[in-house]
Amino acid sequence: MLGMHRSGTSAVARYLCSLGGFVGRDDDLMPARPDNPLGFYERVDTAALNDDVLEAAGVDWSTAEGDLATRFSAGQFERFRMRARAIVEGLDGAGRFPVLKDPRLALTLPVWRTALGECAWIVSARDARDVASSLIRRNGFTRTHALALCESYLTSITSAVAGEEVLVVSYERLLEHTEAECGRIRAYLTSLGVAVEEPSGGVLESAIRPELRNEVSALGEEEVLPAGLAGLEARLSQAGREPGPVVLPVTEIGRHSREVLELARQAVGNRDRLRELEIHHRRLVETLERRYDELFQRREGEIAALEKEISVRQREIADRDREIDRLVETERAAQGRRDLLLANAARDLDEQRRGRDLAVTESTELRGEVGRLERLVEQCDDAKARLRNELRSTTAELEAALAVVKDLEASRPVRWSRAVRSAMGGSGRSKPQS
Repeated sequence: MLGMHRSGTSAVARYLCSLGGFVGRDDDLMPARPDNPLGFYERVDTAALNDDVLEAAGVDWSTAEGDLATRFSAGQFERFRMRARAIVEGLDGAGRFPVLKDPRLALTLPVWRTALGECAWIVSARDARDVASSLIRRNGFTRTHALALCESYLTSITSAVAGEEVLVVSYERLLEHTEAECGRIRAYLTSLGVAVEEPSGGVLESAIRPELRNEVSALGEEEVLPAGLAGLEARLSQAGREPGPVVLPVTEIGRHSREVLELARQAVGNRDRLRELEIHHRRLVETLERRYDELFQRREGEIAALEKEISVRQREIADRDREIDRLVETERAAQGRRDLLLANAARDLDEQRRGRDLAVTESTELRGEVGRLERLVEQCDDAKARLRNELRSTTAELEAALAVVKDLEASRPVRWSRAVRSAMGGSGRSKPQS
């Protein structure tokens, strides 16, 4: 199943499955999305392989053009071919005919050809203007880019199936003349010997849903298409009116469309670079946030430890405050005692001062008395000296008198000497009165 994105390939694949085709089990398929609510009928492994092939060629589904097989090595080509063969071998639907569908097959078909072997080709064709409008709405492409991409896919299809018969199904005719177009598909498969089932009542209505048609170009046929794309559109439109398969002539993409896709590749490269920068930025932000969380948690732990330490310090401060209060009270009591002692000491000092003053007064009086006594002593000493001198003089006189007396005694009678001694104060009896 070949065709450009948004050209009705899902509707045709859905009808093929109603005829007995097998694309895979439900878990093999891409899930439905709002832009394709009935499902894509594409295998996840097929899409993954096609994406890898495009990435190896340095493009993606929105910028590819030309022969991609020449853009990667033989080893890569062989690995891709082996993966394609494994996928094709897995399309065993227990007697049902296999169906392989992915719009990117138009670009990667050279990798799949040897794995597919002999097969029937069905190409879904839709007005490129409507395809461009749908891509603009879904992917935000410019109209020039969308039309160039249509030309790239269609020229790739003509090159991939060169010389082989293909059945071209017009998406517009499929919606407007559903029974006739579905009859063409059944007749084509039957002519190739494919065992198809007769669809039961209501199958066409459930498989082909005109109300799901996404976009119709507002300009319609008035829009001028690139020359190469206009020629392809005309040939595909003619082939879609043929009752059976046709051989499509090989065409090449125009220079203008190639340049547009080259610019698109550059834009995708810039977008990828921007995405890498965004991823790098997001990782940096995540790293910073993780680092911030670690630091925040560490800080919280440190804050908790500090708060605990502060609580301990506050308790210690409270204990110290109580101790200080106790010491202050003790100091106040001691100060009171000191004040009392100082008052007592001052009183004692005053008393001592008064006693000292009294002692000084008494000392002064004593010194005066001592001076008087000293003067008396001096007077006594003088008197003693005079008395001593007088005594000496008297003694000398007495000694002289005594000597005279002795001389007299020696010359007079003893009785007389006694009388003289008695008169002089000597010992012995007094001389009798005469």
